[in-house]
Amino acid sequence: MGGSLVEPIDEEDIRVLFGCCCCNTGLYCTKCLGISSETTCLCIDHMCCLKVGAEPLWCACGGQERECIRIGLGCCSIGLVVPSTCCKGQGQICCLVESCAFPPDAEIPTTIACFGLVCSPQCGFCTRLNAIKAYKKPGAPPAAENNPEPPVAQMIQPGSRAIDRE
Repeated sequence: MGGSLVEPIDEEDIRVLFGCCCCNTGLYCTKCLGISSETTCLCIDHMCCLKVGAEPLWCACGGQERECIRIGLGCCSIGLVVPSTCCKGQGQICCLVESCAFPPDAEIPTTIACFGLVCSPQCGFCTRLNAIKAYKKPGAPPAAENNPEPPVAQMIQPGSRAIDRE
């Protein structure tokens, strides 16, 4: 998650296995030893990190953006932050990563997936999370003035050339 004290997880390497609207679970095989999590619910922020080489989580006062105060014990911390969402979290246990956000945002998108078969927002198998985040839905059909064919309503009106031919 952005602006984190916890060692970041590279979304490029997460393969989505399960997704249910605002939550998703994926496979993360790089830097897969250890446990880390970061969860925010309204104004409470919780972090935990037990990874080799990670920075300890100590007490702080206004150290991060949006942060008011933080109490830390090295491997875990809890703090008060300025709310920016209802709830958001990301956690890793070895090679499994779970992330959720309500409401969903650009960092944690809405997904529908089961056993690696991703159905929404695009279809695929074990799709990378960053590919899902980058997916843009196709645009609307071209405007009527750009379409050389006449609309169906004009073709079936009495006196139109389409009816006169029959």
